[in-house]
Amino acid sequence: MKIQIPQLPQGHSRIVRREPAGPLDLGEWFRPRGPVEVDLDADRRGEQITLRGRAAIEAEQDCARCARAFPFRLEAEVLVFSDRRGSDVPEDEEALEREGDVLYHDGIELDLDEPLRQALILEVPVVQLCRPDCRGLCPHCGRDLNEGPCSCAPPAGDPRWEGLKSLKDNSS
Repeated sequence: MKIQIPQLPQGHSRIVRREPAGPLDLGEWFRPRGPVEVDLDADRRGEQITLRGRAAIEAEQDCARCARAFPFRLEAEVLVFSDRRGSDVPEDEEALEREGDVLYHDGIELDLDEPLRQALILEVPVVQLCRPDCRGLCPHCGRDLNEGPCSCAPPAGDPRWEGLKSLKDNSS
């Protein structure tokens, strides 16, 4: 997503856009099912630009338990501080941009693809489940246990716990 800086007014303004997800290269994290929706409050003071708001996308992911694809909506907070390249010492600019503190622009265009990509990726849960009570797959036959029980024998207990089991049985 590119913002044309000459068209961005001084002071406060709002940027609302729907952009294709392709340039964000999110395919290794989830499968986008539509455009990225961006709603940002822009504050421009000279060459310095501050953007804050939200980005959202409809996506699809495979469940970590049953391996079925399921849709979900991902939303992320976006905060970008930007200044014109050449306004700081070159070494400081490189360090600030590398650390993600400031995104430098050329006075013509501000490219938000990388900040949007990073914000969305940071919101992806470590374990994606199609629903909280997903029962997953049988470890023996591979049947989806959400569709019903399988015909496999119940798992045998660990013999190391037998001593504790006998204590539990004696207390009843």
